[in-house]
Amino acid sequence: MNTKLNMPGKKTGIWMDQEKAYIISIAGNQEPEIEEISSGIELRERFPGEKETATRFGEHIVGEREKKQRRQEHERVRYYKNMLDHLKDAEGIFVFGPGETKHEMAKEIKKTPMLRGKLFDVENSEQLTVNQMKAKVKGFYAEK
Repeated sequence: MNTKLNMPGKKTGIWMDQEKAYIISIAGNQEPEIEEISSGIELRERFPGEKETATRFGEHIVGEREKKQRRQEHERVRYYKNMLDHLKDAEGIFVFGPGETKHEMAKEIKKTPMLRGKLFDVENSEQLTVNQMKAKVKGFYAEK
């Protein structure tokens, strides 16, 4: 990962989990700006008490669980693409949050040609308030 953090331009931090992401951007010495993005990923069962059913798809029988997993995967791909679109003008990227979503996002950033080399770090973090997120991003770029 790149260690050149005293660069001009937009420094970005992303706190994310499966439900939402907060993009914290710092341009120069200005106060951080924050944007919330919903993932749109269906995380819970749609209908409480719904029974396992199956659908014939050609010679394959696809159950509700498999359909839901496929739907979640498509929603996850859209979520990451949406996030990447918001990072186009970032000069540095710091990703943090709970769970594995941040690591998946880091892989997507590394695969994106215009963002390659701009990912500085990926870090575990618990739930934070918006002010804690801003402080964490400011602190991350200040200490480097």
